Amino acid sequence: MSKKKLAAVLGFALALTTGTSMALTGEWDFTSGYDDENDVLVYGASETGTDEDGDLKATFDCSVADGTYEYEANEDGDVTSLEQNGSTVTYPGVTSTTAVAYGDTDGECDLRAVEVTNEQGVVNHGQVVSSFVHDLKEQGVEGGIGCLVRQVAQSDWGKGDEDAVVTTTTSPAGTVSGEVDLTSETVTCGRPDHAGPGGPDKADDEDAAEDEGDDKKGGPPEWAPGPPPWAGQGGGRPGG
Repeated sequence: MSKKKLAAVLGFALALTTGTSMALTGEWDFTSGYDDENDVLVYGASETGTDEDGDLKATFDCSVADGTYEYEANEDGDVTSLEQNGSTVTYPGVTSTTAVAYGDTDGECDLRAVEVTNEQGVVNHGQVVSSFVHDLKEQGVEGGIGCLVRQVAQSDWGKGDEDAVVTTTTSPAGTVSGEVDLTSETVTCGRPDHAGPGGPDKADDEDAAEDEGDDKKGGPPEWAPGPPPWAGQGGGRPGG
């Protein structure tokens, strides 16, 4: 695949050349969903399209049909099992009709499971977004992430749960299991129409920087839709 090497890192087909952090560009299939029973965000993305040499960037079609899925994740946040109605999810090849089971795509279609509660066990929408951004950065994805962050920020995940204290369903080994409604969408990262001073990834990086700061305050970033969790409670923003 033209100097590309698939890496089993947060379900992304990463173009690893130096082993350092990367920025997202081009089109990606973004799969995501929220397990509101355990307050866990499940997500993954796979690069699509062709590179400058005309070679396909993807080996498998990692998109899934909208629906409810059963998943298990290990203590590192890697989804180790994905089933629907008791059957393991399979993915067809891009140039072949032969399908392979979840976990057998060399990391290309793998998903992540991120617990979104804060240190007090409380969850809100801003915490969901912040936890997502933090997990992306932990996996070495630094730039161009706004295309994915917007998908999570525009959701209702975590809204209305500001006062709820949750306990994630875990086993003694630290694994998480549950059900999640997943959907897949194609998003474009580093789009030219977002370009300004500093290039197309600058706005995405600034979004992530804002969210990283708000992570410590328990609220959503400025660009997240809807009012912040503390709106109408008086006394201004917590920690302000």
